[in-house]
Amino acid sequence: MKQFVQLFIIISAFALASCNSSVPETVGLRFNQLQDCPGSPNCVSTTTEQEDKLMDALPFKGSLADTKQALKATIEATERTKIIKESLVYIHAEFQTKSGIFTDDVEFLLDQNSKKVHFKSASRVGHSDLGANRKRMEKFKMDYLK
Repeated sequence: MKQFVQLFIIISAFALASCNSSVPETVGLRFNQLQDCPGSPNCVSTTTEQEDKLMDALPFKGSLADTKQALKATIEATERTKIIKESLVYIHAEFQTKSGIFTDDVEFLLDQNSKKVHFKSASRVGHSDLGANRKRMEKFKMDYLK
């Protein structure tokens, strides 16, 4: 029986990981803006109208180039992260959970007019993340502002 339970856990982990591998349609810019968070509580954003998911944007750190460099340095200094796509004003990165099973998508949009960096951090699978995306972005903000 114990072997059956262990096998079930291993198969379940692989199944979750395979469901977790593709980038959702809600990632990427739409009309040069970040897409909104879904209705599930596993997302935070600086541009959402959903009060429980709203966070403050990050300030620019000098020029557009300086700000993007600071963002990339903070992403690269964060464990289990990988930049997937970037343009002049956009970065999409994948953040792995400590278990390595789940991947979360974090997007940054540099708004030159307001001199703010907007972001969205969302889980790819599941309903609740128990506040993991908010905690991640609060820590990211502290690291970025150092």
